[in-house]
Amino acid sequence: MSATSSPTYEQIYLKAKNGFTGDATVWDQIFQYIRLHPNELFYISPNRAWSIGHQIVYHGNLKLLQTLLSLYNERNPIDIQSKTKDTSNPKTILDIANERKGRFSEQYEYIKHLFDQDKFNQACKTYDWATVDNMLERDPRLLNEKPPYRLNYFIHYLVLYG
Repeated sequence: MSATSSPTYEQIYLKAKNGFTGDATVWDQIFQYIRLHPNELFYISPNRAWSIGHQIVYHGNLKLLQTLLSLYNERNPIDIQSKTKDTSNPKTILDIANERKGRFSEQYEYIKHLFDQDKFNQACKTYDWATVDNMLERDPRLLNEKPPYRLNYFIHYLVLYG
C-alpha cells in the first residue's frame, strides 16, 4: 500500500484476518479504512465468510472494536448482530467472543453486555415495556446505559412515550 493509493477492501480484510503480525500499524490502518468506509465493517465479500468486524473480534482487539463503534450513530447505523456466512453455523460477534472467551474474557463480557444494551435500547425504541421490565430485573445497570452508537437513553424513550 503506497502513500498515494488507498487500500482496497481485500487488502484491509487480509490485515484483519492475519491480525497483528509484528506491524504495529496494522490496526491503525484498519481503523482508518473503516473510518472512511463505515459500511464495510460488517460487509462480507462474495469470496469470504467473515467480515472485518468478525476478524477483529476473533483476534481480541477490544480497544479497536470500541473505537470503531464510536463512529456509528442513528444516521450512520450499525448492525452488531450481523452474522458470518459460515455455511453450517453463522456466527455473530457475540458467538465469536464466546468461543474465544478463554483467551479474551474482557472482550466477551463487553460484547455480551453490548448485545444486552442493544436489545434493551431497541425494546425502549419500540415501547416493548414487557421486555424492558424483564431486562431491568436481570440487569438494573441498563437503566442508565446505551450502546455507543445509539443516541437515546431509557429516560428519553419515557419522555417520548409520555
